[in-house]
Amino acid sequence: MTLCTCDASDGSPQNLEARLSASHKELKLLCKDGLRYAPDGLMSLMVCPMKAADLGKCKAVSDGAKPIDVKELLSWHPANVLWKVDATAAQDVPRVLAITEKSLPSVDRKFIVGCLKGNEDTAQCTLTVTVKAKATWRTSRTVSCAYGKESNGTPQSIILTPAERSYTLVCGADGEIVPNNYKEVFCPVGTPSSDRDPRCYDRYAAVLPGYEKKWWHEGANNSFTFAVPEDSFPDKEASISVRCRKKQQNKDPAAPLVESAASVCSLSIKVEGVGRTRFMPNISAPRTVDRFGVASGGAFFLTSLAQIL
Repeated sequence: MTLCTCDASDGSPQNLEARLSASHKELKLLCKDGLRYAPDGLMSLMVCPMKAADLGKCKAVSDGAKPIDVKELLSWHPANVLWKVDATAAQDVPRVLAITEKSLPSVDRKFIVGCLKGNEDTAQCTLTVTVKAKATWRTSRTVSCAYGKESNGTPQSIILTPAERSYTLVCGADGEIVPNNYKEVFCPVGTPSSDRDPRCYDRYAAVLPGYEKKWWHEGANNSFTFAVPEDSFPDKEASISVRCRKKQQNKDPAAPLVESAASVCSLSIKVEGVGRTRFMPNISAPRTVDRFGVASGGAFFLTSLAQIL
């Protein structure tokens, strides 16, 4: 749990920071000595968007920025995510917000809460909370992408074989596949994951003879499935790379969310080579003749044929 305390005795307004993440799922804010919780007492689901320049004016009825539902910042909306009163407190009563790892967003989000002075709408403490994105994760042969600054520390890879011929890459509502013409070209393996606009010009036909665009299928939640037909695996092993990146930030000045630096979700695919060989008879190999004068193999056949001719 992360505890942030605001004291009225502090001489000047305070700017505090905290984070909610997979390892810090609970936040506790304590406004002491008669300070008031903002926005609107922190009694429900509401928080202030980052565009709220003045915490004191962030109210449901106000000329300033309106509070937003904290669930707008999450990827999953469990019913029990809301500000709660800490019933264990003996004196000043903190507000507690707890989330689950499953509800973490796929991009980093931020919001503001804090403490106001007495009956005034003047902020004594402004707390900026960063909700860290979940990590990109893999389930069986599906890779689901996230785009937080720390979401893609572990490289993703998968192997295609005649027995397991497909994979699915899920970019999700916050992402887009790279390159845009992904059915025609792919990115070289080893392209830095920090490169949001890589030079992807390699053509599938160069490494996958017989490649056709219909090997790709688009699905729900901005997902992309690639399947190699069982009889179309190359003789030699091939490697390709595809990726998802976060969509460009909403440029609408009224947008309630502010997102920090994003990372790129990159997947390296190794296509197994089947190593086909073609039978080539060796008619020049020596053959033996047994004690009865019967020869075996191609040499005897060629000699007999010459005598007949």
